[in-house]
Amino acid sequence: MSFSLRSRKISTISLRKLSLVIFGIFCVQLILNFIVVDVESPEVLESVRNSYETDPKALDFLVRLPRNVLIVEPFHGLGNRLRAYACAAALAKKSNRHLVIIWIRDVHVNASMSALFETGNLTVIDFPVSHLLSIVWDDAKVYDYNVWGRKDEVMQDTMPLPIYVRSAYVLQSQTHVEETEISKELNSLMPSEQVQRRVNQMKSLLVEKKNLVGMHIRMMTDIRKDVPGIENYSQENPASAAHMGPVEQERSRCHYEAFMPHMEQCIRENPKVSFFVASDSSLAVSALRARYPERIISGGLEGCEGELRRRTNCLQSCLAEFLVFSRETSFMILSEWSSASELLIRLSQDTVPHKTGCLKKSSSLRARLGRLWA
Repeated sequence: MSFSLRSRKISTISLRKLSLVIFGIFCVQLILNFIVVDVESPEVLESVRNSYETDPKALDFLVRLPRNVLIVEPFHGLGNRLRAYACAAALAKKSNRHLVIIWIRDVHVNASMSALFETGNLTVIDFPVSHLLSIVWDDAKVYDYNVWGRKDEVMQDTMPLPIYVRSAYVLQSQTHVEETEISKELNSLMPSEQVQRRVNQMKSLLVEKKNLVGMHIRMMTDIRKDVPGIENYSQENPASAAHMGPVEQERSRCHYEAFMPHMEQCIRENPKVSFFVASDSSLAVSALRARYPERIISGGLEGCEGELRRRTNCLQSCLAEFLVFSRETSFMILSEWSSASELLIRLSQDTVPHKTGCLKKSSSLRARLGRLWA
């Protein structure tokens, strides 16, 4: 009797183990059916096994994607990211591709995309996948505009292959995308509830649109103050200061003093004019308010200094400021060499007249202005 009971127990345990083994084989086969690679290669099988052990979330996401996918990883600051996103969204729509957005928080943008926009109708992830692309697709096209020498590389999007691109810039592709299509995709993004609340608050401060001129002043030359924490990145990291370009040279041309002659011209043409000032520097806002106390309106970002400037709360206010600026002003005076000024033009769908407030590249601020505004 005892022998019979023991045999039944062993039989039951064996059946359970066998069932688990069969189920495991079925799962592996199912995964391999998704992955379009040479699965008979021992190297590939080992790579798949290692990937599922080290990064199962990313690999599981990738194997479920269709081949006609365009994966975009927007890079650097908010203006740069939205530029890259809008280009990719326009291209995906025109080339009939499924769009995936990789939005990874870092020192440039320490906020999720969902904190800034309604993302319910978008496919957005917050983890990297580029290191696994070759495991899932051996023919995927990979572009990285933030690697030296690869900016403006033309994407081969007419071939029916998966595409991944990381960029802070306008995308170049075989399929031609119009600027109006890029602006349309950008404006189709709906601000999050928190951002829209700030938009409504800022709009309550405004004067009549015909009397309101927007000024975007991008003048902060110290990249460590502009992007706190960037000094911790190695020079090889594409997000480091070494990849930011001639910041001091370009932004010094857009000091707030360079905008003042344009303001004086606006006042002469319209004595009722007020200025909606958006700037990366609280100094610009306070100095202009001291000189034109009754004419300066701002979004109240003066408290966004230090590490706070790149975090969720300040970025929500910054986005709200851009939305109000681009849609509620009758004229815009902008900064050069600024993705944010470029963003403002696209948000306005290029319907608001604009000009630069910066000095010419050959000019010195002090040489041009002397002590005129002292």
